Amino acid sequence: MIIFLILLFLTQEILKKEISGNHEISVICPQTITDSLEFTISFSAVTESEYIENIDIVLLVDEERKEKLSITRKNYQMNNNFKKDLKIKLESGQVENMSNILIKFTSRDKYGQIAKTSCTAQFISS
Repeated sequence: MIIFLILLFLTQEILKKEISGNHEISVICPQTITDSLEFTISFSAVTESEYIENIDIVLLVDEERKEKLSITRKNYQMNNNFKKDLKIKLESGQVENMSNILIKFTSRDKYGQIAKTSCTAQFISS
């Protein structure tokens, strides 16, 4: 009986590793942001697991954290292939001419596998 339980546990661990092997997140961000202070980011998270658990998006302006947004399964239906266009509108006091904007993405799937990526843009005032 004990040997059966050990084999069952080992089989579950092997299957868990095979299922959770690939987890990627990709983003498309603008290179520059203009006076409108509004831009769109397209991102997708894909996993071999059953679903994406959450995605954290952090906005930094000149290396200073301004905003953090968490997208979770509680708020969105997130399966193993989640795609979203996100509109961001900065406030005029958050950026100055030639500010560097960094957007970091961290995604976690059902089994805790983490994928990270980021993109950068520059604010150019006319």
